[in-house]
Amino acid sequence: MLKRNQWTLGERHHVIPPLPEGIRGVWGCSLQRTTFDPSIGQEVHAVYTEEPDQAGEFTDISPFNMLVHKGLVRTPYGVVAFLIWQIAMGTPQQVAVEQYLNPHNVKALRLVSDAANQTHFKLLVVNNQTSEVTAFIDFENVFRFDELASAMVLAIGHEPEGEFDAAMRHVMDTMTVDQLIALSSQDESSPTSEDGSSASDRLIGEPLIIVVSREEVEGRVPATSLKALVECLSPPDRARQLCGKLDIAFHGYNNDRRELFEIPEVRNFVSKLDDQFPFWLFFLTKSGLGLQCIMLCMMPPFLTEAARRTVHPQRLDDLLNTRWFPAMNHMCEMVGFSEEKIEALTEEAVDYFVNGPSTHRT
Repeated sequence: MLKRNQWTLGERHHVIPPLPEGIRGVWGCSLQRTTFDPSIGQEVHAVYTEEPDQAGEFTDISPFNMLVHKGLVRTPYGVVAFLIWQIAMGTPQQVAVEQYLNPHNVKALRLVSDAANQTHFKLLVVNNQTSEVTAFIDFENVFRFDELASAMVLAIGHEPEGEFDAAMRHVMDTMTVDQLIALSSQDESSPTSEDGSSASDRLIGEPLIIVVSREEVEGRVPATSLKALVECLSPPDRARQLCGKLDIAFHGYNNDRRELFEIPEVRNFVSKLDDQFPFWLFFLTKSGLGLQCIMLCMMPPFLTEAARRTVHPQRLDDLLNTRWFPAMNHMCEMVGFSEEKIEALTEEAVDYFVNGPSTHRT
């Protein structure tokens, strides 16, 4: 039964117990349980802990707007649920704060489920040193927490538990908040597909995207993509689960008119990746553009269309037979795939290079 928890007791000064050591002094936002009105009982709400010199700036904001983006991300270590809290939208104090949840953690699942089962949802802005509540906002609960709860339940049924701490670190190291918001927005814009599958169904099945930033390509930040790829190789059970489930994307080139395979820095970066990770045919999805991009970076650039029709098939045949197919076969043997499975993967790869990605065909 839906809990009717609208705040009706007027303005008051809210006092919460001192923050525990793990939260005191920490900037962040998280789901919590508190009893605000004894006649209602415990409610699930959000606590945004802010630095002392900033917390007071949220007191007089009106109107106070908040968006909550949510979704799941598959990683080599398991699935991570996320919430992106966009607090004080449209004001100078606007912030975006991420929170990560373990779908296999029953307490986390109950928090999200109970948050969905309320008519209202409260946000407390709290001084992270003194525990003073500097803002108390009671929103009508339009945040669709039920969708995240459903997706988390599906994750329990479809995905092994994995190593949550490692999975969370992987997301933090490889995805920005903006990328998580974009992932959530794609899911929310189409809650039901033509085949009747729900957004949470599709989210579970999406590939793990290895995001390579322009800064990484150009050597301005430490490289993380090779580490993420290599970590997919073992143990064999993890590699087996990730067969055909990865994709790779290059971020930061939207304003560059050149094709990615025409950019020398990208070509050199891909060549170095391939030197240490030639297992593209085993891991990369055949429904995305990542494998095509990697392949084109291994081909000669700046050819005429006529020259491309002649040169590319020869170069690709050599690349497949001397490097990529042997690497794929090695992985297949390591994870124990049958001859029929290996043959199916080979045919899938050939079809991809002849006809293009399966989801981009007319």
